[in-house]
Amino acid sequence: MSRPITNLRTVHKHPIYTSDQRDSTKDRTTMTQLLEKALTEVYKLPPDQQDAIAALILEELEDEQLWNKVFAASEDKIAQLAGKVRADIKAGRIRKMGIDEL
Repeated sequence: MSRPITNLRTVHKHPIYTSDQRDSTKDRTTMTQLLEKALTEVYKLPPDQQDAIAALILEELEDEQLWNKVFAASEDKIAQLAGKVRADIKAGRIRKMGIDEL
């Protein structure tokens, strides 16, 4: 009998693709070897555990899409903040501190 999966969120997360590969995945019709291996193992589980894993995968994908949308919408603001930090560093308004000095 299979060991019940109690907390899938503690499993080490492997990236499905790197940010460099992100744009090239639009036309991908094949699976990575790692994903194929994982799904082969999932097929061996009882239906309720398969559904739990499927729900987590779908949740992760939805979360990734949301973060991509949020970051894309905030790129200009992040660039402005980075420019301000660089200007503050150049003007000497920033000082290096240790974690215990915060």
